[in-house]
Amino acid sequence: MKKAQPFIGLSVMGIDDGEQLGKVAGFIVNPDSGRVDYLLLERELWYGEMKAVNYDAVLGVGEFAVMTGNGKEIYAISERPEIVALLEKGVQLVNAGVVTRSGEYVGVVAEYIIDEKTGNIAGCEISGEGADKILGIVPADKVITYGAKYIVIEDGPDKFLVREISDIAPGQVPALLETQSSPQLAAVEEKPAPEPSPVEVKAEVQEETDPVELFEARQRQYLLGKKTAKKITGAGGKVIVEEGVVVTNDIIESAVAEDKYIELTMNVK
Repeated sequence: MKKAQPFIGLSVMGIDDGEQLGKVAGFIVNPDSGRVDYLLLERELWYGEMKAVNYDAVLGVGEFAVMTGNGKEIYAISERPEIVALLEKGVQLVNAGVVTRSGEYVGVVAEYIIDEKTGNIAGCEISGEGADKILGIVPADKVITYGAKYIVIEDGPDKFLVREISDIAPGQVPALLETQSSPQLAAVEEKPAPEPSPVEVKAEVQEETDPVELFEARQRQYLLGKKTAKKITGAGGKVIVEEGVVVTNDIIESAVAEDKYIELTMNVK
């Protein structure tokens, strides 16, 4: 199991041809399964479309690179509606608040741990708000909900928080969901879908026309007005934005131009 942040900046290498296919820029978390479904890759050009590699295609994660077979499981975001749908949920975990089932506030997510073999989230490292001291790691089996702004955990965290990654028992990491083998799901899939209304068809066509623009517009709307959680610098140490500054359109454009847009989205509060 590995912490998430060291993934950032790792090369994605294809075993078949030994080529570098990109670099990890972030994560696409599925809040329903508690899993990293895709790794976001850095843009090749600042104005280019972002791509993502399916975590099912990850064969190994080392200190130097994330290994995959080839580029067949790397997709432009617009090619996969499910990627856009997950991005729109806005679940990034880091800096999310942590509350218990009974409504007690615990702290914020400082980091999370990934089972690199499956992509499952093994736990979330919690710190007290405004404090550098880590309170402990919440094992995944104690997390009830992964939300965009908060995660909900079981009551009594003092009883189940662990100090080290090695303290997370294998049984506390959810197994990979085998949705294809579920007879209930299969039965649902066999039901004929109702005919969509003209309004629904129009909306669907508009959304499929350019899902990337739709996502980026909503992402910008989410960022505007929030405050930066850290100082972000570009090439040559150029300061894009200081810590604690309210995000504006000019700051977003500067981050995009310096290829720091993902870093900006992951460091606001």
